Amino acid sequence: MATIELDHVTKVYPNKNQAVSDLSLDVADGEFMVLVGPSGCGKTTALRMVAGLEEISGGTVRIGGRVVNDLSPKERDVAMVFQNYALYPHMTVAENIGFSLKLRHLDKAEINRRVQEAAQTLGLEGMLNVKPASLSGGQRQRVAMGRALVREPAVFLMDEPLSNLDAKLRVQMRAEVSRLQRRLGVATLYVTHDQIEAMTMGDRVAVLAHGVLQQCEAPQTLYDHPANLFVAAFIGSPAMNIYQGGLESDDGQVAVRLGDQRIVVPPSELKERPALAQYGGRQVAVGIRPEHLAVGHELPDNPSVLHAEIDLLESLGAEVIVHFRIKADHIRPEGAAAEGEDQTLPLAIGAGGSDKTAPGVARVDPRVQLKVGQSVTLVPDTEHLQFFDLETGATITS
Repeated sequence: MATIELDHVTKVYPNKNQAVSDLSLDVADGEFMVLVGPSGCGKTTALRMVAGLEEISGGTVRIGGRVVNDLSPKERDVAMVFQNYALYPHMTVAENIGFSLKLRHLDKAEINRRVQEAAQTLGLEGMLNVKPASLSGGQRQRVAMGRALVREPAVFLMDEPLSNLDAKLRVQMRAEVSRLQRRLGVATLYVTHDQIEAMTMGDRVAVLAHGVLQQCEAPQTLYDHPANLFVAAFIGSPAMNIYQGGLESDDGQVAVRLGDQRIVVPPSELKERPALAQYGGRQVAVGIRPEHLAVGHELPDNPSVLHAEIDLLESLGAEVIVHFRIKADHIRPEGAAAEGEDQTLPLAIGAGGSDKTAPGVARVDPRVQLKVGQSVTLVPDTEHLQFFDLETGATITS
């Protein structure tokens, strides 16, 4: 078994484009580490440098404690699973799985043993004599996994291996890949642009943006305690609502003003984020997760409510996604757009104020009677507010 270590690794292409900048990351023996980020953030380049498919411009890569910077891919003892299955169409499943072992001149009995073990592990026993054209997408991906598995490598490297599958099959294969990795106990570096895939599969998740590591933590820690605005906006589906607000202090009570509305910051948040005291009279970024907004009523003992108008309703059976608009200034960090949206948006503050509105999303109980165009009162769970410095984007804590 082995570990993967990236020590201040950098990649600069001849055209001066810096794809990866000073990346330091350790993958423990048996750990499932996921690299996630928007298209062009450098995650695949980082993986290819570990594999030996990209030359390293600076820093050190170690596998099992051994420096591999100058070793060829075959000398690194890694197995890689790609987005493209790259199966040989004229070979059977068994021949595809065992082809790399044949190139290494292993005897037929050993090749057959490893192929049979991989097929049993991946549920391919009845397909060994079938050719790839007869297989489904999920079966082809399992064959590609089997081809990596039989090599018995020190580490696994996976580059978006599920992205060509349909949505339902991706969910199934996520579970299969996770179970397989845990059974084998091999250090695995897995690249994806899908943050749901990252959150459900990784022991830890490393978030990249513009080639720079933003945060590396357990999935729930990333979600509950994002290090900066980028991570806050990128992790979570639907995404966190982020607005510009002015921090006010009056008679010992701290509140944040969003447009013409006001949310009182509870003592528990002030205790967890003592640095907020230094932001009195200043503008900050305020984050509210969709599940921390409830449809309610304005009560005298709860002055922290948001008046909104429903823009769109998406019923998912177990919940309703409510798209609304409020009078506030909306913030969207650069590159944190959802997949398929414009990934080049700058750190921009949307027009809000007295006559313009900003978008937002809430997740509510499906039994609440709502309709498009309705004016509603949204009650935020103020125990779960997030605060960020507008200039640096960093979370405001201590």
